[in-house]
Amino acid sequence: MSDLVFYGGLLAEIKDRIRQAQTRAALSANAEMIAMYWDIGRMIHKRQRAEGWGAGVIPRLAGDLKNELPEVKGFSERNIKRMLRFYREYQDLPQPVTNLVPQVAAFLHATDDQSESIVPQSAAQLPTFAPQLAFGIPWFHHVILIEKVKDLSTRLWYMQQTIEQGWGRDTLTAMIKGRAHDRQGQAISNFASRLPAPQSELARQLLKDPYLFDFLTLEEPFHERELETGLVRHNVSGNPVAIEKACDEIAVGALERARKVISEQCPFFPPSNAGRQYSDYQKTKIFLRDGFIDRYSGDKLVFPAVLRLLSCLMPEEFPFHKNWKTSECHLAYWQLLPTVDHVVPVSRSGSDRESNWVCTSQLRNSAKSNWLLEELGWKLHEPGRVDDWDGMVHWYVEYIGQHAEFLEDKYLSSWYRAAKNAIET
Repeated sequence: MSDLVFYGGLLAEIKDRIRQAQTRAALSANAEMIAMYWDIGRMIHKRQRAEGWGAGVIPRLAGDLKNELPEVKGFSERNIKRMLRFYREYQDLPQPVTNLVPQVAAFLHATDDQSESIVPQSAAQLPTFAPQLAFGIPWFHHVILIEKVKDLSTRLWYMQQTIEQGWGRDTLTAMIKGRAHDRQGQAISNFASRLPAPQSELARQLLKDPYLFDFLTLEEPFHERELETGLVRHNVSGNPVAIEKACDEIAVGALERARKVISEQCPFFPPSNAGRQYSDYQKTKIFLRDGFIDRYSGDKLVFPAVLRLLSCLMPEEFPFHKNWKTSECHLAYWQLLPTVDHVVPVSRSGSDRESNWVCTSQLRNSAKSNWLLEELGWKLHEPGRVDDWDGMVHWYVEYIGQHAEFLEDKYLSSWYRAAKNAIET
């Protein structure tokens, strides 16, 4: 047998091993996230019963979590309500659920010859292996099941089939609509296969699950290597080689193969609909984190209110125009005023969380627009140290503290409060 055949076999084995590891990692992370959602639902439920709180606590929690943990996603009012309902549907899971996650991960990763006999129990209570089912499927599968399947034993059957058959969301929905449990019988039996095949819909959707992606957010402050890893999916869309391959397949009538080429080598990533309005406090925290350094040029920047204070004190020498009209506004506003920008633009599927935010000047923010750094030939500079340069923010807080009359100006007052809070926290 030729070396080429041996090599092809080795390559196939390595690729299969990589995909299995990715699937295992995604399943473990998913189990942790589902357990967290259940626990949050439990906390809210217990407080509502103990304190007599109504549903009004949920929008308040959603708003406060967004303000205090802006980089954390998945905690909208709607999703928190789903967490509460999820807990109420499965209150009988053993507690604390965090102790179950390693067991669930081990169970899902077990091979068939490692499996243990699992005897189905009555639908009056959750089967002993319900945690493996509940924590073994993605969050949006749970949303579908809770909304569309009321009977608990039937719902557990669909969970089991989802894991065994590797069903994606669309397949699960179609199976529920077609009442597959009536055709195949809904008895819950031993798992025939624990780990979904890497090529299954379930495995692919787990690896792209937006809830899981946000749950595993990059930590900040991030390093350039982490950023490069996070950028991988944003750089594959414009692939001329893939376009050429797809056209070749279309030319010979192989439209399905062309679709596969585009899906795998030149995929479409719809942009996020996340809002992009930040408070002065949030922006000041980013400026301080980056040491008031323009991350796209390495130049020093100045706290916004310092520039505006100069215009208040010296309107002729340091003019400001509300629309930044260059003929009437000092160029320092464009060159020195820090802004928050997305390294990967939201329009290019970049995330709207702190790991994707950097401090840059208004000028470079405008110039970068919707381009990626490598497309402009730019690089990401290291953040500065506030001990070396603080953008005059401490000077500003001290000066305004001694000249309270400037607090009558809404702009100066807002930045003063933001600066004080950001420095203190």
